[in-house]
Amino acid sequence: MTSASLPQMIMFYGLSLLMAVVLGFVLATPAEFLTFLVVAAVLMVLFTPVLLRWHHALLIFSIKATVMIYFLPGQPYLWMLMAILSFGFAVLRRALEKDSSFVHVPSVAYALIALTIVVLVTAKLTGGIGFRVLGSGVYGGKRYYTVFAAVAVYFALVSQRIPIEKAGLFVSLFFLSELTALFSNIAYVLGPKFWYLYAIFPPDLAIHQAISEYVLTEATFTRITGLSWAGHAVFCYMLCRYGARGVFGHHWRLLFVLVVMGLTLLGGFRTYVILFALVLMIQFKLERLYRSKIFLIFLSISLLTAAVVLPNVQRLPLAVQRSLSIIPGLKVAPAAAFNAQASSEWRLSMWKLLLAELPDHLLLGKGYAVDPTEMYLMQESVLRGLAPTYEYALVAGDYHNGPLSVIVPFGIWGAITFLWFCLAGLWVLYKNWKNGPSQLKLINTFFLAYFAARFVFFMVFFGALNGDLVIFTALLGLNISLNGGVCREPVQQLAPVENTATTSGNAPDALPAPANV
Repeated sequence: MTSASLPQMIMFYGLSLLMAVVLGFVLATPAEFLTFLVVAAVLMVLFTPVLLRWHHALLIFSIKATVMIYFLPGQPYLWMLMAILSFGFAVLRRALEKDSSFVHVPSVAYALIALTIVVLVTAKLTGGIGFRVLGSGVYGGKRYYTVFAAVAVYFALVSQRIPIEKAGLFVSLFFLSELTALFSNIAYVLGPKFWYLYAIFPPDLAIHQAISEYVLTEATFTRITGLSWAGHAVFCYMLCRYGARGVFGHHWRLLFVLVVMGLTLLGGFRTYVILFALVLMIQFKLERLYRSKIFLIFLSISLLTAAVVLPNVQRLPLAVQRSLSIIPGLKVAPAAAFNAQASSEWRLSMWKLLLAELPDHLLLGKGYAVDPTEMYLMQESVLRGLAPTYEYALVAGDYHNGPLSVIVPFGIWGAITFLWFCLAGLWVLYKNWKNGPSQLKLINTFFLAYFAARFVFFMVFFGALNGDLVIFTALLGLNISLNGGVCREPVQQLAPVENTATTSGNAPDALPAPANV
């Protein structure tokens, strides 16, 4: 030990003793909320070196991971915390390192900044940002935070270039982290002894299982939500990893994807049938498979499946029948048909009432602020049968419609900025698909197909700005991080990057950065 290192050792030893004393004091009352906060703060300090090194990868994993932080107020998802931490570390790195810089794409960045300004101004003019868990007299703050965190996700992702040789790893982290949704359903099946897992994995995904056991009606049946989410994750990964040609051109991959798509239907969600169809249609178009042998194989399998399944659809599980009830003219079991029809009528009735109020919110949206008294009175009215259930959803701001979830809270200005962001994102993804490096061709193809499919799905079928914005920002941010910006000119092949933590997109020793817009 040298004399120069002795003061550092003494300092760290003193800090360790201080932390031990504080922990020992607060752990004397383990049930207190302050204890959780102090322990979390200590763990954060201990894990700071890990976060400084791996915050970018951890953010990518957390975006689709269904993991929540139970000891924080409001029990936010992991990605909500990682978005702020990763963005903060990125800004700190930018301030400390001269050669560090964000991958700048003005058309996307300015759109997100404009959207953030619209949200902030609307919040200021419509009651402010209040958090129920913090004792505020106004609710709705978590939705505002979700929007801000989604914007932070984009800027955190573009803060670093992803090495070309690690593209497959990061894409796998992004999509396959959604497999964590299965743990909620697994914990419920295993029984109360395993319900401690709900401290990490949200129990919301198992609610349909619980309803099927405790609400005994003819229209109630078991739906495994986590299986739908997991199936969606594998479906996306396979198409991103191998492309439509690589999946439908190999028997085992095709069989595997078909089984995964079938298991996804056990969640009972019609939305996945629509989303899968949209993704495949766009993917086939981008890969120019509509005149190939692959398309004939796809068409033959589709017709064969329809010929076997549709006549026997009522023998399938009710959840699968509910998923397939989106097909016009298909006769499913009465329980599945009633459940699906009731859900559709519930939404249509709510939208009809909401459209009458739409002109009042065009110039100034109503924001996310919710009066707790109004919410309580409406909840009691619904429980007493004095108001339909969708009235409570209207008060809470759950519109189950993409465009309405933008226009009603943030007016025409929110709609313009969100549309600006989506169109700019589509343009960036198109350029990277057309001119990107050959190593990323399959990834760029799927990202464009999936982003376009999600955009159409959001605008036409179902969506919510506070829930879907992070998907759009993550897809776009990850794609820009992989390609190093916008490929305005063809890039044939990129050389590997040795260290993305110390090399930026504009540094002399970085990958040849595509031109930005």
